Amino acid sequence: MNRRSLLKGAAAAAFGAPLASLAMPTDAQAVGGAYDVAVCEQAKNQILIHPAGTDWTPQNRKWSWTPPTAVVNGFNTWTNLSDVRFRDTTAHGWVALVAASYGKVGMVDIGDGDALLWSARPYGNPHAIERIPGVGAVVVASSEADTGFGGPGNHPPVTTTEGGKSVTRQGFLTIYAPQAGQSDNPASLTKVDEFEFNGAHGLWYDGTYLWVLGTDLLVRYACTGSALNFRLADSGVRIPVSNGHSLDTDYRDPGYLLFTEGSAVKRLDKSGTVPQLWTPTGAGVKSYSRTASGESFWLQAINVTDPVHFPDPDKGYWNTYVQFFNPSGGTYFTRPLTGYGYDAKFYKARLSSVAFS
Repeated sequence: MNRRSLLKGAAAAAFGAPLASLAMPTDAQAVGGAYDVAVCEQAKNQILIHPAGTDWTPQNRKWSWTPPTAVVNGFNTWTNLSDVRFRDTTAHGWVALVAASYGKVGMVDIGDGDALLWSARPYGNPHAIERIPGVGAVVVASSEADTGFGGPGNHPPVTTTEGGKSVTRQGFLTIYAPQAGQSDNPASLTKVDEFEFNGAHGLWYDGTYLWVLGTDLLVRYACTGSALNFRLADSGVRIPVSNGHSLDTDYRDPGYLLFTEGSAVKRLDKSGTVPQLWTPTGAGVKSYSRTASGESFWLQAINVTDPVHFPDPDKGYWNTYVQFFNPSGGTYFTRPLTGYGYDAKFYKARLSSVAFS
């Protein structure tokens, strides 16, 4: 199905802000889930988009994508999809930026056969991917060292002594940039830089700066240069966090960022340096999104919500449903997969950008 004519519009000038959120009504009483949600579903290793306000059935599904197989040293490097973002591009309309924990990242051309326009293998458990419009560069956050799933690579763990304790730091950013004059051609993307960033987990480009969330820091980077000279420059804003995981904008008020820590959801005024505890809050939250209406939803690890039946953290970093909240932060409704014939393993849930028919 060719949706090219449906995928262009007002969001192109909004630095990647989801079109669905921009179009939502402001009356919270009338919303009731009037937006779409994309999930990284790891039981079948796929991206799924459903309307929030209906049951998540195959009949109500708006889009799905399953990556190809790319086996390296006995591992399918497209295993365990860990992130998805939707960005509007000049040449290809809406694309999905996807990352997989076993090593692959890519860009999917939504609507024209869902072709994989570009892919790469940055190593190190990719957890987030972001695109910088205009220059066309792509940045990937890898949360661990290169030594897993077919490594080793250039970024082994680094152990130091801090405050009398042994501390191991690992994780890094990888930057891909296009050839000169090829900003609209993902096939020209080339790795131009990489550097350590402890536990790199979250990325968000706000139209001016790229924000990077790691295990212990939230850092704001300036985007400099063009084509193969594109680089990230530390702007001096470095905010301590505790076990940072997922980063997003607040679509109700884009002057704020929302991010998850090991035991909380927090909100940061981008002009300030002190994050505030946000409601709702809870442990093990893998992702959190707040819509333009003030409704929100999160993905909370199932071993946190049900430690008796799912005590193993290796099998409990996902959940079978997404929890939604009303604008006051009270529990609203949940969405599991219904009619698919299996229980989901949701790892992340994002507000979807794409305007489907």
